[in-house]
Amino acid sequence: PPSGHRLSGAFAAAQARAPILGSTFAVWSGLFHTFECAIMMRHTDPDAAPRTAFDSGVCGFLTAGTLSIRYGARAASTNAVVGGLCVLMVG
Repeated sequence: PPSGHRLSGAFAAAQARAPILGSTFAVWSGLFHTFECAIMMRHTDPDAAPRTAFDSGVCGFLTAGTLSIRYGARAASTNAVVGGLCVLMVG
């Protein structure tokens, strides 16, 4: 096949998947920050308390577990641990 068709095909596929990827990211981010707000409320003054990497890891754990609960307890627990560790490494 001509070399230009691969690039244009990849670009078309990326355009077709962009809304799906964007909505998935929005759901993940919204749930993550909901858990983050809930966890920050445990501090006496949530506005003055710094956000720790541990808090972010817990939020990632809860978010990944919640989003994968429909696949069963085993998948949810595995994804929760992986999600928490990934966020912990980034944060």
